[in-house]
Amino acid sequence: MERLAAALGAEILSTFDKPSQEPLGFCAKMEEIVIGDDTAIRFSGCRAGGACTVVLRGSSEQGLDEAERSLHDALAVLSQLVLQQQQQRKQQRQAAAAAAAGLVAAAEDVHEAILSSEEQQLLLVCGGGAAEMAMETASLAVESYARALRQIPTIILDNAGLDSAAIVSEMRAAHHAGRHEMGVCVEGDGGLVNAKETGVLEAFKSKLSQLCFATEAAEMVRIRV
Repeated sequence: MERLAAALGAEILSTFDKPSQEPLGFCAKMEEIVIGDDTAIRFSGCRAGGACTVVLRGSSEQGLDEAERSLHDALAVLSQLVLQQQQQRKQQRQAAAAAAAGLVAAAEDVHEAILSSEEQQLLLVCGGGAAEMAMETASLAVESYARALRQIPTIILDNAGLDSAAIVSEMRAAHHAGRHEMGVCVEGDGGLVNAKETGVLEAFKSKLSQLCFATEAAEMVRIRV
């Protein structure tokens, strides 16, 4: 009822006392349609616009459940992209990131950015050899995290039966040369591909959540060990 009211531009009334024209919605056409053995009421030409209904049909309940889950996941990704774009337009930043290429580029960029900020903080607190020793410890930690991120494209290539060592080395060289949109390709003989041009993209918020959860899990394992 709430979705229908939003699509028609109407208001839900709690009482019929003193009705007026203001809360009434509008649609150009309302009709009853038959889909298989079921009937439904279809509203077209709605005032709000952009609203639609997706009808899923299949030969089995299992197939329908799987189709519904897939559709739900796809809509969730789209909604996250739209929200991310709206938020980042205000900050004048791009919303989408390449999946594999973005991870390895992030590993290198995170390594340099964190070390730069850590160095500035340590020089303010420590002096002489103490700062250098603390920087060396921080460098080892960040390098280990970057190495863990580089395992993701390596595992993808290994599962595809490709030469992961050669392709990942080639990709790292491309990223160091400034081609941060290059990612791995598992089709054919493998190699590198421009992830942005080929549409291999993933929501930034989704990727950030995955990395945060993986980091937290690794920290819990390290603490327990």
